[in-house]
Amino acid sequence: MTISNVAKYQIKEIFNTIFYFSIITLLLIRLNNVEDFPLLRSFVAAMFISLSVAFFEIVVIKKIQSYIRTSYLLLISIVYYIIIFFFMLVSFIYIDLIFKQNLPWKEVVNTNILEMIPLGIHNAFFYLFVFLTVRFLILQIKSRTLQGITKKYFFGKPGLPIKDTKIFMFMDLVSSTSYAEKLGYFKYSKFIKDIYKEIDEYVLATDGIIYQYVGDEIVIVWSIKDGIKNNNCIRFFYLFKNRIDELESYFVEQYGIKPAFKAAFHYGDVAVSEIGGVLRRDIAFHGDTVNTTARICSKCKELDERILVSGSLVNKLSANNGNINFEPVGKFNLKGKKDEIELYRVNNSMPPQELQYV
Repeated sequence: MTISNVAKYQIKEIFNTIFYFSIITLLLIRLNNVEDFPLLRSFVAAMFISLSVAFFEIVVIKKIQSYIRTSYLLLISIVYYIIIFFFMLVSFIYIDLIFKQNLPWKEVVNTNILEMIPLGIHNAFFYLFVFLTVRFLILQIKSRTLQGITKKYFFGKPGLPIKDTKIFMFMDLVSSTSYAEKLGYFKYSKFIKDIYKEIDEYVLATDGIIYQYVGDEIVIVWSIKDGIKNNNCIRFFYLFKNRIDELESYFVEQYGIKPAFKAAFHYGDVAVSEIGGVLRRDIAFHGDTVNTTARICSKCKELDERILVSGSLVNKLSANNGNINFEPVGKFNLKGKKDEIELYRVNNSMPPQELQYV
């Protein structure tokens, strides 16, 4: 059975949480000079809480969030975590009886666990506190960085921009205005959600980063190395397009629309900054590269093209891998730009072997 890239990503996140939780727990135990070095209990706690939280957030919430109110979802979450806490507490007691007190299994089974809860309460609270602390730190780091720039962020100064070179793709839904008028704002929002819930698989397959959603437009970023490897940046567009084509009957049945997209590709130097203040913070890319890619995307509609790639990126891709045939469209003065830029179309679909992603 083939595991999807999204599933692989989720499994990786779970194991990262378990790893960091276990390491920090053991360090705290050492720093506090705890005589009993509960390696097994630390590992069990890490596994149990991490897998329980992952199951709830990845499986349960995904299934129920469309059917219940946010207030009820919050209540269910609180009850779930209380139950998890209780079961972890009981598991600690059993581990203590079996591995520390070395009681026979029959005696352990006949022990009244409720009478022994105080024995493990301080340990349970300790592990829960450590887990929540580690989880908070991980979420803070992830919210302040983007995949691919974390190392530069840590070795730089958070108040100053970081210089980097990235490949950008602006992808926009064709005829989005008419679709919004046809469907109405509420159904149109569901339509966009149904489209982009499919996208993670192919972003992960091509080593990209989702930078931002802007209405019905999405911006995806690659490092130079990842973007040109296997023509990943261009390959992403066709992988995603093929998936949407597979779902054509669903979209036509639900919305009376077959989605189509236009996309622009360009690369260059950018400044990566943490912007915002107390109310909201975000990671932003600034520079001519971003503006130029947006202008190229606007040119797609004018030239009736589905994909337009800048000449500089075509040179990079062609030098690395010649599997894609690019055809020049012409040189253009883009709005707000002084110099002309040469644009190319992709004049054939990706070879079948290029569309293997798992």
